[in-house]
Amino acid sequence: MRLPAWWSWWYLWSFFKFLGPFAVSFVALGFVLCDRRAHIELKAKRGDWCVLNAGFKGGEIVFSGVIEIYNASSRANAVRDYQFFRQDSANEWVPMESEQYNLDTGYGKEPEVHNKTALTLAPYSGIEAKVQAITKMKTKPYELVVKIVVYDLFEKSYTLKVKAAMK
Repeated sequence: MRLPAWWSWWYLWSFFKFLGPFAVSFVALGFVLCDRRAHIELKAKRGDWCVLNAGFKGGEIVFSGVIEIYNASSRANAVRDYQFFRQDSANEWVPMESEQYNLDTGYGKEPEVHNKTALTLAPYSGIEAKVQAITKMKTKPYELVVKIVVYDLFEKSYTLKVKAAMK
């Protein structure tokens, strides 16, 4: 029994020689396109970096902290907005007031910037971000659970819960 001409080893080798690199390229393209999706990871900085302070006006509590923001994709990204919520005694989330704060630390020094927006993140990199929010409460708590929501350039939201203690 003689095999047809298209079934000979030479033609079979030519077929796989074309199909092999094509399949590898197709799989690599799939990995690259999946990795291009924006993804940010939020982490609380180790130690006691989140604190509560009494505000300037009566009944105000100021939350201050440092969080770590990591860009876990091959696409550059930026932090576009922050939102803060505190957990009350009924386990409800109450919004807190926040905006970009520039705190003057003294003559000749750079001001500290809290809630910096347009905070750019290079691919596969991380950065520390100083955050701050204000809320009004009737009694001063010893501890407060704060939910930080960070929005990226592509309108995706990422959430981090931290526990802050009175300083």
